[in-house]
Amino acid sequence: MTPWQRFGLRSLHGRLLWLVAGVMLLAIMALGAHTVDSESRQALAGIRLQARAIAQSVALASANPMLTDQLDQVEALLLREVDFPGVLAVHLLDVDGRIQGHAVRSGQGVTRLVFGPPGSALALPPPGKPLPQQDEHAAPGRLVAWHPVVAGPLLGWARVEHSLAVLDDLRHQVLVRTLAVGALAVALSTALLLWLLRAPMRLLDQARAFAEGLAQVDGQQLAVPPGGTLETVALGHALNETSTRLQQQRETIAATLTTLQQHEARLKDSNLQLASIFALSPDGLVSFDGGGRVRFANPAFFRLTGLVRGAVIGQPQAVLESLIGALCAEPSDWAGLAPLFDSPVEAAGAAAGGGTPAAPGELGVQGRRAHRLQLAAPRPQVLALQGLQAATGGTGADSPAVSRLLYLRDVTRETEVDRLKTEFLSTAAHELRTPIASIYGFAELLRMRAHTPERQQMMLERIYRNSAIMIRIVNDLLDLSRLEAHQGADLQRAPADLAALVAQTVADHAPPAGRAAPLLLPPPGPAAALPALIDSVKLGRVLGNLLGNAYKYSPQGGSVWVRLLADAAAGRAPRVGFEVADDGIGMTDEQVARVFERFYRADPSGTILGTGLGMSIVKDIVDLHGGAVDVASTPGAGTRVRVWLPGLPTALSAEHPAAVSA
Repeated sequence: MTPWQRFGLRSLHGRLLWLVAGVMLLAIMALGAHTVDSESRQALAGIRLQARAIAQSVALASANPMLTDQLDQVEALLLREVDFPGVLAVHLLDVDGRIQGHAVRSGQGVTRLVFGPPGSALALPPPGKPLPQQDEHAAPGRLVAWHPVVAGPLLGWARVEHSLAVLDDLRHQVLVRTLAVGALAVALSTALLLWLLRAPMRLLDQARAFAEGLAQVDGQQLAVPPGGTLETVALGHALNETSTRLQQQRETIAATLTTLQQHEARLKDSNLQLASIFALSPDGLVSFDGGGRVRFANPAFFRLTGLVRGAVIGQPQAVLESLIGALCAEPSDWAGLAPLFDSPVEAAGAAAGGGTPAAPGELGVQGRRAHRLQLAAPRPQVLALQGLQAATGGTGADSPAVSRLLYLRDVTRETEVDRLKTEFLSTAAHELRTPIASIYGFAELLRMRAHTPERQQMMLERIYRNSAIMIRIVNDLLDLSRLEAHQGADLQRAPADLAALVAQTVADHAPPAGRAAPLLLPPPGPAAALPALIDSVKLGRVLGNLLGNAYKYSPQGGSVWVRLLADAAAGRAPRVGFEVADDGIGMTDEQVARVFERFYRADPSGTILGTGLGMSIVKDIVDLHGGAVDVASTPGAGTRVRVWLPGLPTALSAEHPAAVSA
């Protein structure tokens, strides 16, 4: 350690030395200041007494000369009085303040009379104060004393100016003596302190060096001299014991640190996996801290609700409830989040049959079904909400580590599937009930008693027709099921002439009794083939369904016609197709929008038989071909359905126009 470091303020040695020196200096300076103040007060009091005495002497001695106008005696008196030590000037004034005599002492101690301009005057002391008066602030470094000259009436004033230089000399002498004594005291105390601290500081330096060595060598031991003082011996033994324990603790810490690093790596991996799961999950997740504020929400939650992160994170549960309530289609159906978090039951493992209740801090699952909520914004959808919260271990109060988790899942499709399934069961039961009832009734009549051959034949025909209706309904269901299951895998597409397929299907279609056959209209222009890559069987089913609907939904009669279509507009792939139109009851815009829904029927009265699956089958088959279906209808004026399919570019001739108009 360098001398500067040893005697610096950061070392114990230096702090002790500077502390002792500072205390000694402060004490001596305080004593010197007290001495200066005390001596100055005594000296100032003596100066005041001397100045007042001289002023009184001048006033008494000049009374008679002033009465008799013996100014030479007054001047001699002034020269005698100004010769006193410390006196700077003596004035004799009349009652108006005019100078009658003035004697001064020069800087070399020579006294002389001063003769000023005739009538010169000085300011008199303020009246009303007790006499004699003195003015300590007449001029810097001077004290002025006044005394009236009285011989019955007031004749004038005696004024004496006394120097205060003796006070400055006194202060300087006291300061010099104080500094000398202080320097001597600091030197002696510092030397004595250095002598007293020599041995303890040496031992402290050794202990410091030993402690620094502990960081380099584990288990290092300090040599303790047996003849040392009790304090140093105890310090040495304590340091040796500390060194041994530090070695043991370092080994323990190293092993613990290795274990913690392994756990941290596993925890980091788990956190990354959880973060990826939460980020990729299609379901919304929201967690709450122990204070009921939103702590985390995954991207799926914001995607489902349309809320923004800044309006949700860190907000209380009540704010989140109000935000979700504003999105509801029916706000009255929203009871808030509290019912989702009430009274947690056993954990998921216990609920599944494990029999182990949730430990404190683990998430408990609600013992009820998820609450379904219909939202109007950001889009119409149905969400399933379920709340989970940490078990409290039977204490009845939330611990600081308690958390809640809100789970949201989009069940719009499931809800729609449930609705369609319900409609399917209702429609299928309704459609099948009538033919089954007819078949069952006629079969029971044939079984119960004999009938004439004519009546028996009539009953068999009824049974046959209703069986055909049932077969058609079942076939529609099977076709739709196959289309959904195979997703076009069983589609057998091959180059074919769509015009020939349409002509053959129209010719084979049997219209209802009393109705004219459908009329086939070719496209404008010369007749030509319409080649396309199609499944002829399934596409024939499409045209057959459209013709059946055209006749069913024009019960009052009217024409049903089919027109071939071709479109080879510039900048667009060639298309071919056909159009089926009727003069039937038609549909509204709302009915047209739902015409491809399964089990939907434009005639809600039920007088027109059907399953409501025909147009769904048409749409699925055309979509599998890469085509499009266009429906246009006017209530009371009929319906027109156009089917467009991709054509084969090499087969379209230049004879066809760019497009076929309606």
